[in-house]
Amino acid sequence: MFLDTFAWLEYFEGTKKGALVRERLDAVDVVYTCPMVVAEIASKTLRTHGEAMMRRRLDFMHERCALID
Repeated sequence: MFLDTFAWLEYFEGTKKGALVRERLDAVDVVYTCPMVVAEIASKTLRTHGEAMMRRRLDFMHERCALID
């Protein structure tokens, strides 16, 4: 499964759509995302939630998914 920026933001913000992403994320073994998505999540999170939250989210993404070009 490939997650884009929108899906990650919904997931991290805990929205109704994010709950659907969580269900699907929990149901698969491998999740893919691309470096651009990681950069977008970092930028948005840093602006809205600060550096500590940005680091937690990026750590989670790096643990949970494989990066593809």
